[in-house]
This record gives sequence, C-alpha cells and structure tokens, in this order.
Amino acid sequence: MATVYFYGADKTDLSGAFFTAMALGVPASQITGDLSLAKTWVSNANPVIAVGGAALNNLLNSSSSWVSFCNYSSWHASASYGPIDGCGTTGYDSLQITYALANNALNGTSISGIPKQCGSCQ
Repeated sequence: MATVYFYGADKTDLSGAFFTAMALGVPASQITGDLSLAKTWVSNANPVIAVGGAALNNLLNSSSSWVSFCNYSSWHASASYGPIDGCGTTGYDSLQITYALANNALNGTSISGIPKQCGSCQ
C-alpha cells in the first residue's frame, strides 16, 4: 500500500483533506495547510495531493521545474517532482477528486464519474 500526503491552502480544501484522510485511514500527520511543509514533502519525493486550486497553484508557483500529475500512477512513474492535481472547479469537486485520487493511491482502485481536474496534469 502506498503513502499519500495532502496539502490544502484554505479552510475548505483543508477540511476536504482531513475528511478524505479520516475516511481512508490516513494519519493526520500527513495533512498540512503549511506551504513550506508541503514543499518539503514534494521535494522529498512524497506523493502530495494538492487539494483545490489554491494549493495546486501555490505548489507549482514555488518551483518552476515542478509539474502536476493526474494520478498516483503517473506521479510514481515519473522522475519529475510535483503535486498530484486534486483541483476541481468547486470545493465539492475538489473533495471528490481528492478522495478518488487517494483511494486509488492507497487501494489501487479507481472511482468513475469524478469531476474533471482543473489543472493541466501529466
């Protein structure tokens, strides 16, 4: 089973990160609203789901060499650094996307019918 981390840049998206983590049994220590800690996790080659547009933009703007990834498989298969795109057009969309991405990373199962991610991911 994989390990996954969450970064939410605002209250709504951070709440979604905590909800997803609780539902999937991820420890609270793997969730942050602190950009500096999230950057450290990404730099240390940890899979970080950027929950929401603000989180995704903050991480991508913090390093010009980082790219965003559509899912855990594409992140795992790459030598590049960057967050996994948990950005939706609404807070609820971001929650659905984040849950699906984390579930896939942790359990190897995918959930169909999730909203389209708002970033451009690889």
